[in-house]
Amino acid sequence: MENEELIRQTMEYRRESITEDVHALEERVGDAVHKVSAAVGNTAAHLKEAVDIKAHVDHHPWLMFGGAIAAGMVVGQMLHTRETAAREEPRSVPQAPSLLTRELTKVKGLALGMALGFVRQALTADLPPALASEAGEIIDAMTEKLGGKRLSNSEMPSMGK
Repeated sequence: MENEELIRQTMEYRRESITEDVHALEERVGDAVHKVSAAVGNTAAHLKEAVDIKAHVDHHPWLMFGGAIAAGMVVGQMLHTRETAAREEPRSVPQAPSLLTRELTKVKGLALGMALGFVRQALTADLPPALASEAGEIIDAMTEKLGGKRLSNSEMPSMGK
């Protein structure tokens, strides 16, 4: 009988120990779930901030301007290299025109238009109306000569001063 009592006490002790371990594990899992949820929420918020182009333009207009110029130059160089290679390398089989040349030219034009549109907005914002109009026309003419698309102020996002 003493053995039976000892077995019962041992079983009760083990049951209590397992119950405590399960509660501790539940607590750890709950904490881990909370931390993962918070991390996912933070990551989503950071991702949203990272792709918010308007906010980047508002906070870093010159950096975005430089990026637009660089992107336009890269696309222009890619198009120029492709056209030069096509002229220099005689081919026995006629090649189909590049499928993206027209689209890349449009992207280049929009990038230049946006970049120089921001320059126009920045320069003309504090000028007297007569000078602002003339400066805007000069910048728009430069935009077109460089192959950019002239964008009106209504087509441009605000620079957020």
